[in-house]
Amino acid sequence: MNRYLLLLLILVQSSLHATPKDWHFGSLQQLGISIADGRVSAFPQLINGVRYKNCFVGLGLAYEPGPRYYYALQPPLIPLFLDGRAYFGRKLRYFALSDVGLNFIGFDEALRGSDWYYYRRQTGYYLNVGLGIKSKLAGSVFYSFDLNYNFSSSRYQLHQFNSQHQEWNTEQFIFKQQRILLRFGIELND
Repeated sequence: MNRYLLLLLILVQSSLHATPKDWHFGSLQQLGISIADGRVSAFPQLINGVRYKNCFVGLGLAYEPGPRYYYALQPPLIPLFLDGRAYFGRKLRYFALSDVGLNFIGFDEALRGSDWYYYRRQTGYYLNVGLGIKSKLAGSVFYSFDLNYNFSSSRYQLHQFNSQHQEWNTEQFIFKQQRILLRFGIELND
């Protein structure tokens, strides 16, 4: 995970130094509200990228606390995704967006394991499409609001030692969520 964060920082830093004058750095800090399976939960997101005319492309990182199901552990998720936005309308106020990326399972104390069992985390998928609107607060600071359809998957394996048969058993847990996301954010442009 540290390698992915380091790569993200290098890409963002190098894009800042290599941008032509028509390109502008943009940063979005968002608070998302997820509505899924009758539960409402909040999660923060950070997106950094570049804007050229009416398009924005950036790399995003989010933290989603995992819901607790009665039959299995669902640890926190850390989606790492590519965010694309196309602005349209008068004063480029409206936008369509798409996020595509990977879902990493975050650390959870319950995933630590013991001598008799352990967990193996696996990468899942993250997809988000939606529409939004933004409005100017002051200078180059905007607030934004968007409504999205989100598909998220995550998975892990539970390996347990069966002392009766003296062998390891493996169970695969796959979680797939389809949900509506409502996100509020602050957008900074230079």
